[in-house]
Amino acid sequence: MNPPEENVLVIKRSLFDELGSFQGLNFEPRKYLDAILSRGNNFFLRRALAEKDPRHKQIIPYVLLAHGDKVLFYVRGKKAGEQRLVAKGSIGIGGHMNETDESLFALDEAAYRAGVEREVGEEILIQSEFEDQIVALLNDDSNEVGQV
Repeated sequence: MNPPEENVLVIKRSLFDELGSFQGLNFEPRKYLDAILSRGNNFFLRRALAEKDPRHKQIIPYVLLAHGDKVLFYVRGKKAGEQRLVAKGSIGIGGHMNETDESLFALDEAAYRAGVEREVGEEILIQSEFEDQIVALLNDDSNEVGQV
């Protein structure tokens, strides 16, 4: 469970709109990532505020795990950190980027990838070589979780 005073990475909604907001999946991540992950365009905000303020969009890495033709799927349990997602199906692992993901040695996209590695490491043990690729961005403004 994350402390309520945790700071999470966000961008201003206006930046997302300027870049070309979309609903659902977008398979042109490079069009957005350089701007979204550029220092000065993103910043940390109290999670309690970030989860309610639609003027900001949270940057939440989300990882799909696939092996051959199989994709991980699970239903979130009662102990899920985000109670609004309990009992909902998921095909990936994700979570907020926080200040522990940023360091003097991890800048911009490197900090994002550090957040991805941390989230995956918290949820699952991978004991083999793997390849990671940023293949898409997901935005879902259809519900209160996705609007922020």
